[in-house]
Amino acid sequence: MNSMSELTFETVDGTTQANGSRSRGRVVKLDSRKKEKGIAFAQFSLALAAGGGSPLQALEIAKNRLGESSDVVTVLKAAVSAGSTSSPDWAAPLVPAHQNMVNDFVSYLRPRTIVGRFGVGGTPDMRRIGFRFKAPTQITGGAASWVREGFPIPLTAFNFASIELDFAKLGALAVITRELIQWSNPNAELIVRDGLAAAIIERLDRDFVDPAKAEVANVSPASITNGIPALPSVGGYDIEAVKQDIEALFFAFLNADNPPDNAVFLMSSKLAFRLSALQNMFGTREFPAIHFGGGSLMGLPVITSNYIADDRVILVNPSDIYFADGGLHIDASDSVSIEMRDDPTNDSVSPTGATMTSMFQTGSVALKVLKAVNYKRRRASAVSWLSGVQWGAHGSS
Repeated sequence: MNSMSELTFETVDGTTQANGSRSRGRVVKLDSRKKEKGIAFAQFSLALAAGGGSPLQALEIAKNRLGESSDVVTVLKAAVSAGSTSSPDWAAPLVPAHQNMVNDFVSYLRPRTIVGRFGVGGTPDMRRIGFRFKAPTQITGGAASWVREGFPIPLTAFNFASIELDFAKLGALAVITRELIQWSNPNAELIVRDGLAAAIIERLDRDFVDPAKAEVANVSPASITNGIPALPSVGGYDIEAVKQDIEALFFAFLNADNPPDNAVFLMSSKLAFRLSALQNMFGTREFPAIHFGGGSLMGLPVITSNYIADDRVILVNPSDIYFADGGLHIDASDSVSIEMRDDPTNDSVSPTGATMTSMFQTGSVALKVLKAVNYKRRRASAVSWLSGVQWGAHGSS
């Protein structure tokens, strides 16, 4: 089915009756198609790349290719000094047009990430705070006491510490050729949008749940499972094994006096699919509410991801996870030289020699995207997780 709809108007010259008669039938067609989410952001990225990072050049390119009324042109008209949305001299005039464009890309990105699916569609949300905001975290609980008539009430002592989420940047640096930037073909917009999104999704999902991901001071947060010992699965394939494993997850919370009333399951898409196929003795699905894309299990929401190991299941209390989320920032340049490695060795703190590639000489453009995000457990009992899970691995019932 063609998704394009057209609004057709007849234009008429009404200066005289004769002119009006002659002008009947001239038609102006306006394409009222709604862009896919994230496309405007990709168009902005491509225009900026085609202009070599110069907003003035990008503006002329966007005018020619998208028209004066496009959101991209509106944003670039306000860009008066630098080719970076993180520059306060340039970003300030871009609101709300630029923010709408970024929000459009974020709305495309959000349902494709684990963190983006909290707080959506009935799934409980994490405890959202601002960057560098000191949030209290309770170390030990206070105790109430029975009080005899006429006697003083004993003081209830709470022990608190504080958590502060500093700015942590998740970055993607891509090099695209001038040929790709000739983006009259819509496929180029999709390539840029999907490529930028995929890079962010993979790193964010992996590092959010990987038990081996420890905090790197002033760089990146620890995963929500880091430092939490795994609960070994009973290792079975059938429904009884599933129930025993889930019971272990729940009791980890209950034993810590932290009821998982609003908990959420995290697991791989493959494991959720296997679980959905398990049948009971009557030949019907035992867990009909779960599916490849999520759903629910034992009455609790399920979030799936391709970047969770297939033998792990995580149960998390979202209200026990502090989460800070910032915006997206983009830069583009065709006049820089970069180290073409996924493990670069040079930096501006302790510069070292490295082989650099010129974007100008190779007819390429470097496109850099940064997203500010950070998270941290409010307490150790916020998460429990299973290792060695084999639910439905052999299709057993």
